[in-house]
Amino acid sequence: DEGFYGIPARVLSMGGGLRNPIMESAGAADLTGIDRVFYWMAPLGLVIQAAAFRLFGFSLFTQRAISVACGTGTVLAWFYVGRRLFSQRVSALACVILSIDFAFCNLSSRGRVDMISLFFGALGLAAYLNLRQRSVRWAILAGHGCCAISGLIHPNGGIAALVSIVITMIYLDRKALRWSHLCVAALPYVVFGFGWAIY
Repeated sequence: DEGFYGIPARVLSMGGGLRNPIMESAGAADLTGIDRVFYWMAPLGLVIQAAAFRLFGFSLFTQRAISVACGTGTVLAWFYVGRRLFSQRVSALACVILSIDFAFCNLSSRGRVDMISLFFGALGLAAYLNLRQRSVRWAILAGHGCCAISGLIHPNGGIAALVSIVITMIYLDRKALRWSHLCVAALPYVVFGFGWAIY
């Protein structure tokens, strides 16, 4: 999987577009043209990896370091989320448990896009909880913007982030929510979805 994600990002970092020239598409109708246009995955995670390759050079270490950094950011975002919802002690305990979980450690040490997607999902919750006291509208825009980015990195992560933030919004702010907030929440998905459709 690291090669599956890393090679298109490497080609993109060299200015060659988002494609996978090493995958054999002969005999696989689902892969037709993948050597010219990489369309199999949501593109934003590969764009982030390509930017890291441009800055730090192409290596497995660079590719995995992105996941390590996003794993660290996810733990910090969850600490903030937990502190807003529970006590600081409970939040710290939850983050310790998260950071020693086998699946979490495994994904945050691999050069895949899963941890990048999770980071933006957690950042969306943290942004919503941080801004909701000042402006529900800005909290919704920031939170759903991060969720949309999470989905452009990995669709499964985006779905999980969307469900999480909607449940949080309904639980904490159901009395403050208006129908106009639905348009605000939909805006990032429409804008980013339109951009992906153009691609």
